[in-house]
Amino acid sequence: MTAPPVVTVANGSPSVPAGSSAVLEMQHHEINRSWQLLNFVLERRERIAPYQPPAAPKAQPFPDTAALLAQLRYGAGVELAVMLEYLTAAWSLRHDLGGLPQPLRDDVCAAFAEIRRIAIGEMRHVRTVNDLLAGLSPAGTFEPALAVAAEIPLGRAGEFQPLMFRAAEPATIADFIAIEAPSQSVDGLYGWVFETLVQGAGSEEQIRSVRALMSEGGDHFQTFIFVQEWLSRHTPSAYLVKGGPAAPPENDTEHKILQQRFVGVLTSLYEGYKAGIPGGAGTIDAARNAMLGQGGIEGALDAVAAKGLLLKFDPIADPRFAPIHHP
Repeated sequence: MTAPPVVTVANGSPSVPAGSSAVLEMQHHEINRSWQLLNFVLERRERIAPYQPPAAPKAQPFPDTAALLAQLRYGAGVELAVMLEYLTAAWSLRHDLGGLPQPLRDDVCAAFAEIRRIAIGEMRHVRTVNDLLAGLSPAGTFEPALAVAAEIPLGRAGEFQPLMFRAAEPATIADFIAIEAPSQSVDGLYGWVFETLVQGAGSEEQIRSVRALMSEGGDHFQTFIFVQEWLSRHTPSAYLVKGGPAAPPENDTEHKILQQRFVGVLTSLYEGYKAGIPGGAGTIDAARNAMLGQGGIEGALDAVAAKGLLLKFDPIADPRFAPIHHP
């Protein structure tokens, strides 16, 4: 049996030429030999000194149940609003993957799959928030929260951005990162709710539900950082649907079908949430199915994008789903 080859600078990765301005990195064989000398990476930074976790921002509990419920209703609206923004961005990516060279093809495919996954996750959050509202509302007063937020909180306290429908350009993805940044925007909404529940307003199950919402927001934040990295390797014109920022005309058939299907899903969710479980389970399941497939919202998204148009969702006149503003 022959001995395994020994990796040296000569037969490993190329060395940096003398006088070069290139960044000096460890060679492959050096990493294998001296991995224990590498710095730990925490919170996306190399740490040399002992790690001291930052103090978590302390949220203030709400003064009463009415304020708590108002914040939860707005939180559900934010989940719906960002879902719509994420769908627009996902379907602004090119779908003709067979005609794209590598690595562009894989980067676009991965970005689409992850943004779509996050959008679906926001709908699960809408269900969780409505379950919280149903449990915290006085008996007989629960009204499902399915109004779309008119503005979305950004990463800086007290700052909001109007609901916008934009292609997955670099500035758009940067905004998505700010929206999902832990303990700052969407996550910050639930920080206040969490503190109120911990102070005695909620059950252990409700506290766990809010903690899960906050945790998944962190996952979305990290995923958008990955999406930013994948797409930044290419120019937007290479990965966006032709026609990019043009919004569909109001009399466009495919656009109208998309609006009708979205309102249909909200209507079914309203009826299902209002009936509760188990009575509303079938209606909620039907609404979930109406989101996917060519006969649902997904098919309507495909039809609009196939025309080279950017998706948008019109404000809804029905007071149950009309735009909601932050408290």
